[in-house]
Amino acid sequence: MHPGLDVLAQNCALAHAVRPVLKSLAAQDIVPIALKGFALLATQPQRVATRPMCDVDLLVRCSEVESAIRIIENCGFQRVRSGSLDFMRRQGGL
Repeated sequence: MHPGLDVLAQNCALAHAVRPVLKSLAAQDIVPIALKGFALLATQPQRVATRPMCDVDLLVRCSEVESAIRIIENCGFQRVRSGSLDFMRRQGGL
């Protein structure tokens, strides 16, 4: 398989996995700011097959962190470590 297709498939799976989180955050009027790779793909979609990503970094207001955590957990993600703000899908990943 072409390496770009592997990257494309991984990035599409990641975007698909995070979509319910983004929709649920928006439903609660929480507007996250995408950072790093995910932000790059939003502004330069032609790079979707050339910029590998393994996670999505989202920034929310301090006052919205607890609500965002609840939403992320309700969307099927769990914290990687207790007290961490890193999450992974409960079903074992993408």
